[in-house]
Amino acid sequence: MPATLFCLLSILYGTHLILNKNLHRPFRQIISDIKNNEEIKKTDISEIDILGEAINNAFRSLHKKTFEYQALHSLAVAMHEDTSADKIFDLVNFFL
Repeated sequence: MPATLFCLLSILYGTHLILNKNLHRPFRQIISDIKNNEEIKKTDISEIDILGEAINNAFRSLHKKTFEYQALHSLAVAMHEDTSADKIFDLVNFFL
């Protein structure tokens, strides 16, 4: 009976170590990268790397759209304020 209990505890502990290394640490790193507004780093686990790349692409797209909306807003404000054409062109060139 003690040998069986020892084997069972050894298997449980081994499973815990494997899951910690292969799942817990990579996901903790992904969450940390997102909180710090950084790109998600590779983990050498292909399924998690695919997920990380998808998240990176989504954030890149979001940043691009945000920049475009900010540019359009700045242009609309400049046009509403009767800004001169030269200043509007300068603003457009700044965002290009």
